[in-house]
Amino acid sequence: MRSHSRFLLLVLAFCAIAGASAPAAQAAFGVEQFASLTCKNNAPEGKLGECNALTPVAELFTRAGGHPNFGITDFTFNEFGTAGNGVKAIRTDLPVGFSTNPQALPQCSLADFEANLGTAEANHCNANTLAGEQEATLIVAPGPTFATLVGQVYNLVPREGLPLEFGVDIDTPKGHVHSLIEGGVSWHKEAEATEAGVESGDYHEYFKIKGGKRLSEGEAPLVRSRLIFNGHVGNGLLTNPTACPGPQTAHLRVEPYEGPPAFAHYTSTATAAQEECGALKFEPAFLLSPSSTQTDAPDGIAAELNFPLNKSFTETEGSDLRASQVTLPAGMTINPSAAAGLEVCTPEELGIGTERTTVTCPPRSAIGSDVVNVPGLPPGSLTGSVFLGEEAPGPITKPPYKIYLVAGSTRYGQLLRVEGSVAPNPTTGQLTTTFANNPQGPFTSIKLAFDSGAFANLANPLAC
Repeated sequence: MRSHSRFLLLVLAFCAIAGASAPAAQAAFGVEQFASLTCKNNAPEGKLGECNALTPVAELFTRAGGHPNFGITDFTFNEFGTAGNGVKAIRTDLPVGFSTNPQALPQCSLADFEANLGTAEANHCNANTLAGEQEATLIVAPGPTFATLVGQVYNLVPREGLPLEFGVDIDTPKGHVHSLIEGGVSWHKEAEATEAGVESGDYHEYFKIKGGKRLSEGEAPLVRSRLIFNGHVGNGLLTNPTACPGPQTAHLRVEPYEGPPAFAHYTSTATAAQEECGALKFEPAFLLSPSSTQTDAPDGIAAELNFPLNKSFTETEGSDLRASQVTLPAGMTINPSAAAGLEVCTPEELGIGTERTTVTCPPRSAIGSDVVNVPGLPPGSLTGSVFLGEEAPGPITKPPYKIYLVAGSTRYGQLLRVEGSVAPNPTTGQLTTTFANNPQGPFTSIKLAFDSGAFANLANPLAC
């Protein structure tokens, strides 16, 4: 792969541009303005109809679960981005529940995307992989004289360890220059997000760029960056949150090569918050299948929860899952034989709420397997185990019993960890499993398969 340190520019919504060395008397580096918007209409930068922080609320797309026409991230550096001797890295954390679905449209390979780097030829990515545009305003001469370059944003096959990635291709007099937007999903509180003031550890998406080699002295510094995603490409690239908590906040963290990071935040007004939540559908389908129909025998069950996903960006998605509770048939109880050699997984071994990318639960604490399907990844990407949990190593105490659902993918760099509980009815022994306060994000299905055989955790009723 060609080195991105050779790029003339690193331009994107969360853009990294390194400018000329800053004069000693220059003001501290910072962000002058930042806005994160979902818009019904948009015009090119500086033209009438440009969607920005001053756009009337009526022109913003606020329908809960809907697919915005445009998703725009817009920021301007103070001192035209030259203070701090250029930008090293930028991260933008989006509001909780806002989602990007790279599977909604075809993807371009990184090899095809890079094929025209530094040349005058057109980009080799197919037009059906176009996800939006990038507008970058730079100083091109003293005075200053400004110029706005417009690049194409392509949906890429993400590199190893990334769930989504976009490439920006800009045609300049010196040939095509590229930059890469790395997408990520946060299931917990990360150091960078916490530093930027992100309050929630719930599911939310973020985008990030790391700068390569700094540009040589005299290159055009960045003034303003606008990334415009087309939310209607394919089946719907962008989806608004399905909850309506009121105003929501996006966070921007900018790290210069010299000096401390700078932060900016954009909070929607109360009138621009998500709306129409009460009109959302919620129509999950549930299936429970036993591995045995023999009475008074160990049984492993399979449970599947499915959520319909629309095929068109014109349709509003159903509400995301907040909590689920499954009560097993009367007479189906815990199998006493399952306790033989059974261990527990502690919160420390699970690593829930941490940045750890591995789970160190004992093998004998696993009581089943799972597959979690989400719209943004190919089916079957997130797989893992269901573990029996306890606060500390040792014997299991008393109900309710903790269980942990873990599903991840090394290929896509994701690890989902959710805590649930199992409580037997004190009179009948009938079991109820609850997963409360699930991450606010879209799922297409969740499949759980509990272990079968002589040491299965469940037992069938004594009678038919």
